[in-house]
Amino acid sequence: MNLGILIFFKYILFFLSVWNDSLGVLFPFSILPIPEILLPIGISFYTFHNISYLSDIRSGKIVPCSNFIRFGVYDLFFPLLLAGPIERPDSLLPQIEKERVVDQNDFVSGAILFFWGIFKKVFVGDHLLFFTNKVMEPGMSLPSGMIFWIAFSFAFQVYADFSGYTDGARGLAKMLGFKLSLNFNFPFISSNPSEFWKRWHISLSTWLRDYLYIPLGGNRISLFRQNVNLMIVWILGGLWHGATYGYLVWGFYCGLQVVLYNIVQKYFLNLINNNIKILKYSINLIGVFLTFWMFAFGLLLFQVHSPGELWSLAGNAFGGFYWNSVFAAKLFFFVFLCFVWNFG
Repeated sequence: MNLGILIFFKYILFFLSVWNDSLGVLFPFSILPIPEILLPIGISFYTFHNISYLSDIRSGKIVPCSNFIRFGVYDLFFPLLLAGPIERPDSLLPQIEKERVVDQNDFVSGAILFFWGIFKKVFVGDHLLFFTNKVMEPGMSLPSGMIFWIAFSFAFQVYADFSGYTDGARGLAKMLGFKLSLNFNFPFISSNPSEFWKRWHISLSTWLRDYLYIPLGGNRISLFRQNVNLMIVWILGGLWHGATYGYLVWGFYCGLQVVLYNIVQKYFLNLINNNIKILKYSINLIGVFLTFWMFAFGLLLFQVHSPGELWSLAGNAFGGFYWNSVFAAKLFFFVFLCFVWNFG
């Protein structure tokens, strides 16, 4: 029922587009009309809330909530409807059911976290978004090497925007006496794709692991089936973010990274780390560099409208390097603030 509602509101238009783009080309008479369907706010998040609630009841992890109002508060908890985090029922429901007392320290720290999230979203994310949209306007010629600045700035724009929303939600919830889970744990220091997705949108990654990957067999099956299941999970995870071709390809791209890393780790990296300890640190440093750029370039899938545009941008990456000192200074300042916030 929950998946049916989600598919109707979020994916039916995409499925119709795929139908028209495939069979409609060969058989014009089969082209279907595309209706206008308004997407309810937060449907992806509260659908996952419902699924985890029902699954945890079935597994005996929690007991059904007897108060409809309290369940409604859990299901539609307003601070996290737009961008999460995705809260589990065994974490959020007990907080709703018990009496809450907000002390001054919690309120102040929640307010600081809230305004830090607003700063990241408005003053960093929106600023970088203006830059990336400006340089990637249709028909605009890019200086040689500009693709690196686009990918670099786009990665921090998405991070600032997304983590800013969730920090704002966590701060607002804390001001009201609720504790929401950490959703971003400085992902750009990750040394491999698997670690990255344990630090980026943590609540979604763990939800997909617990409610999709593990029921499909988890790590208890053969490596081949594990990798097939990982690809299924990541493709569905890509579509969860948005019902477009770009998100579908992006999900495949991210899944392929994780699968290839698991294979390399099993047959190559473990052998090196166990026998040549000094290379472990060098490999980790190289891994941080490669992991960031694989993620950054993958985000360009959201900004291009055809494979030709993507190839054009990729080709531009080998044409020299473009430097903008003013923009670089602003980006460096934001990175510095992130280090201070996370490690200070």
